[in-house]
Amino acid sequence: MTIAAPYNLNDSSVRSETELLENLVTNKKYIPKSIDMYSLAGTQSYSNDGLVPLYSVLSGRYIYQKQVKHYTQITVSGVGAEHSDLPQNRQIIMAIEQYIETT
Repeated sequence: MTIAAPYNLNDSSVRSETELLENLVTNKKYIPKSIDMYSLAGTQSYSNDGLVPLYSVLSGRYIYQKQVKHYTQITVSGVGAEHSDLPQNRQIIMAIEQYIETT
């Protein structure tokens, strides 16, 4: 599980890939196919969480989809969806409890 991971750094463009994202996609073959992956994002303005562009977090799909057993993307918004607030956000905590602590 990742929370607000900037897979494409600060790039908010849907048409460009940073060197980091290119490397992650190129090397995704090293990620075990047996895992369940959850990518959690927050958004205050439908474009970012105050620090990480939403598209950068959503870029994780290019790494994990069709590579791992299950890939789930969850986006929270509203109060507490600012980047630094996400670890205390009730929806994020519930996702951690539901998907991590039960396995």
